Amino acid sequence: MQPEQTTIIAAIATQCDRIRNAERAANANTEANVKNAKETIAYFEKAYLPSGSGFDRGCTVDTRMSGADRVVIDVPFHHMDENGHYDGWADYKVVVKMTFLGLSVSVTRGRKDHREFVRQVFAGVLEGIILK
Repeated sequence: MQPEQTTIIAAIATQCDRIRNAERAANANTEANVKNAKETIAYFEKAYLPSGSGFDRGCTVDTRMSGADRVVIDVPFHHMDENGHYDGWADYKVVVKMTFLGLSVSVTRGRKDHREFVRQVFAGVLEGIILK
């Protein structure tokens, strides 16, 4: 029997939805479910989201703005100029929506001339396959 597979973004969205459902249910297991889901998301952030090469502060999932059909990721990025010197930080917001045609990845905030690069990096990473 083959292990089940899923995409990184589907695994993150599942945990975000788990948080929303647990908070709506508000029962004896709510705190434990929310804590476990947030720990799982933190693992995915460290293990799978971009790190290094400008993504130097770590990317974080905004669980308050995310759910089963949409994931919002806060992305600080350390820019470099054409001479290879650091050129300041910019904070991007990556919004991923699941559609019938696949992922819709958009980027807001940050430097306009760099948004497409950030979008391409995340579109590639988030479609990666992991084992359940």
